[in-house]
Amino acid sequence: MAKGWKERWREFKRGRPGHRFQDRYERKRSDGSSRSSFRRLLKPLAAGLLLVAGIVFCVIPGPGMPLLALGACLLADVSRPVAVRLDRMELLIRSLLSRFRRAWNAK
Repeated sequence: MAKGWKERWREFKRGRPGHRFQDRYERKRSDGSSRSSFRRLLKPLAAGLLLVAGIVFCVIPGPGMPLLALGACLLADVSRPVAVRLDRMELLIRSLLSRFRRAWNAK
């Protein structure tokens, strides 16, 4: 039976930091063989449109960064190199946030 988006989000959150996107990519790759060609093309197309919209909205006022993040996450479902880079970015962001918290608490 297909999982709901809440269960998929919980599964994603339970994943190991630095491997979440790659693990999700592997799960999608093994589960997606029964999907139609249209559905397999729809996700990368939507990801590309969100990335383009995010870039445009970074230049003009609007929600540029959230659109970029959402587009990148969608693209990571169908592209292993994007999944690897997002996992690396997650570790980098976690490291920077940890340093910021330590510096903030030291004051």
